[in-house]
Amino acid sequence: MAGSVAVTNIGELVTCDPTVGEGELGVIRAAALVIEDGVVVWSGDMHDLPAHTATRPLEFHAYQAARLE
Repeated sequence: MAGSVAVTNIGELVTCDPTVGEGELGVIRAAALVIEDGVVVWSGDMHDLPAHTATRPLEFHAYQAARLE
């Protein structure tokens, strides 16, 4: 994929990094992430999303569970 995609409005993002979010799993609530050329290059609180990164914004509603690999 050329360019970048911003996935926003993620209810809970499990980062598996306790230094970035809550608890041992590093959970971020109301999260967003940016994917560039198939690689996650940024993740965090949706309100901290860098404005210039989203060439193709994608709003993602995951009411129960979703897993991106």
